[in-house]
Amino acid sequence: MASFSRSPGLNLERPSITGGPQSSAGQAAGTVNLGNTFGSLRKNGPRFDELAATAIANRAQERATVTGVEGQVAAAGVQAFGATKAAKIQSKAAIDAAKAQSKGSMMGSAFGAIGSIGSLLLSGGIA
Repeated sequence: MASFSRSPGLNLERPSITGGPQSSAGQAAGTVNLGNTFGSLRKNGPRFDELAATAIANRAQERATVTGVEGQVAAAGVQAFGATKAAKIQSKAAIDAAKAQSKGSMMGSAFGAIGSIGSLLLSGGIA
């Protein structure tokens, strides 16, 4: 059976982190002003309040434009309806006037014929 205890002949070393050349990053980290770092990030970051205000203004302008166009369409519809109704009234009046004129013309012709016959009788032209 295998034994996992330390053998006197086995020399084990603990692992160590190695890599790259020496640097002074650790020393530089101590000289950083976190207030300046966060201030710089905040200054260069997105301004969500301005973005929201611009979006709200754009949406309001869009709704105002839509409302204006809807009003123009409704006005055009009312004008078209009014023009159609006026044309219908005018055409009915023209038809009624034509009917009245034709009746008047017919009556005028009848009275004209009666007048011609009467004047012929009075003049003694028919024997």
